[in-house]
Amino acid sequence: MIPESLIGVLLGCLTGLIPGIHPNTIASFYSSASSEEAVLLVSMLVTHTFLNIIPATFVGVPEEDTALTIFPAHELVNRGEGGKAISISAFSSLLSVILSIPLFYVVAAISSFDLSFFYKFAIIFALIFFLRYERDPFGGSLSTLKRRVYFFAIFLLSGLLGLKVLEAGDFYFPLLTGLFATPMLVQSLKSEKIVEQKVVLSFPNPVDVAKGVLAGFIVSIFPGISSGVATGVASANSKSPESYISSISSANTSAAILSLAMLHSGKVRSGVADALRGARENLFVLPLFILVAAIIATAITLLLTFPASKIFSKVKVGSVSLLVLIFLVALSFHFSGIFGLAVFFSASAVGLISYTLKVRPIACMGSIMLPVLIR
Repeated sequence: MIPESLIGVLLGCLTGLIPGIHPNTIASFYSSASSEEAVLLVSMLVTHTFLNIIPATFVGVPEEDTALTIFPAHELVNRGEGGKAISISAFSSLLSVILSIPLFYVVAAISSFDLSFFYKFAIIFALIFFLRYERDPFGGSLSTLKRRVYFFAIFLLSGLLGLKVLEAGDFYFPLLTGLFATPMLVQSLKSEKIVEQKVVLSFPNPVDVAKGVLAGFIVSIFPGISSGVATGVASANSKSPESYISSISSANTSAAILSLAMLHSGKVRSGVADALRGARENLFVLPLFILVAAIIATAITLLLTFPASKIFSKVKVGSVSLLVLIFLVALSFHFSGIFGLAVFFSASAVGLISYTLKVRPIACMGSIMLPVLIR
């Protein structure tokens, strides 16, 4: 099964680096995966969660899992530390794999329990958690209250948009791209060049990784709570971009792995998991291949940091941002037609309002949370 594992890693590199392509897209070609195909799909899924930090850092193209990394990663890029952001993410994901493997069997053991009754309470808790950490440390209680009102308003606005959009179908790409990528790209249009990027390895705080793994565990056992919500909870009280990136990357990778364990009782949490239904009898050997893929993906991610840092240090940021915006508009139209364009521009307006009000981007996760809460 080693060849299948390596092919899966290669496919994960492609899905992670190319905007708009997700492992679920590849998994849709496998109606019922064999044991060998299961190894391929799992290796692809794990690798994807490592490599997708690169476009999120240097280009600003998000998925639900990486949407919240854009602003902290962009902050490090502006300081010449884009390579630091990527290395923290890679090591965080690797550590989260190591911590998640024993939890994989725990999730499988409790997968038969019906916890759906509690998941709306978990969403409400997440919202309260977000609001608690929305404060102005320099402006006093009234200023903090104003920030929380703004936060809640953006949460509701993005939530209502998400509710209408997701009722119409799977339009996550234009929705999340507009909410999270557009504000960063628009503010970069007038930029010339980013500062020269230093390629340095940096390791995450284990506490941040543990928070991410805990969030991934919660996502895996509660139906309807997405990995985007988990990353929001994991990073809500992070006080530095490094901490933010570590928590989000850990939650992203952990949620992807632990959600597969729910297959033990036949529950499906993703397109990849759906394709693995036919290989359920080999479920408990998959963590071995998960670990192998994670080690290889860490090496590949770190190796790509150097050329990516050098390339983006030499290009005009404004020109790249404009090209990326045009590319995202084209992708939205390609995947979702005219309605996708309407979603993209509507979400972009909400994202820009959020940025103008200086509301943390977590508020825009209302686009995912509110539909789950109401349904």
